[in-house]
Amino acid sequence: MNVKSFVYHFCLISLAFMILIISYFITNHSLNKSQSSVAAIGKSKNEKQLQSMEVSHLSPLKYEERKMFLKINKERKLKHIPRLQMDFDLSRLARLRAEQIKLGKTIQPIQSEWIITHTHHNRVFELIKKESLSETTNRLYHNWVSKKAGYFLNHDVNGTVGIGYAANIKTNQTIWVIVMVEK
Repeated sequence: MNVKSFVYHFCLISLAFMILIISYFITNHSLNKSQSSVAAIGKSKNEKQLQSMEVSHLSPLKYEERKMFLKINKERKLKHIPRLQMDFDLSRLARLRAEQIKLGKTIQPIQSEWIITHTHHNRVFELIKKESLSETTNRLYHNWVSKKAGYFLNHDVNGTVGIGYAANIKTNQTIWVIVMVEK
């Protein structure tokens, strides 16, 4: 009788431990999943807030830019490369301009009388006439590329591609420009 009750209690205790261990692993796994999804939601919220702040600097793509966007996607589809999404945040717009450089075209060349300095926003460019273009690119490389600030993207174009929202001092006209910094 004592042996039977011992075996019975031992089986009950081991069964309880097994259930406890299994439930621990199941709940821990689901907790990790929910925590990561909460983190992802928080991250996407932050990204959306950041994008909404940045979109204020953007104007919609012009007709020729939209046409160029569609052309890039057509070429990417032929090469079985994932297509770019039509999105107006700065990073995507920068990628779009970088893609255009890869195709051997330019949106807006940097003119010799313009130079680029960053404004207090750190994400917006301003053009002023003070230094040569080579000095500008050198300063941009050291100030932005090395600090990983500003919108610079690395691409296979023998240099670093940057995009800026720039203002011409003479006409006070604002435009998007591309900066290429040689490595």
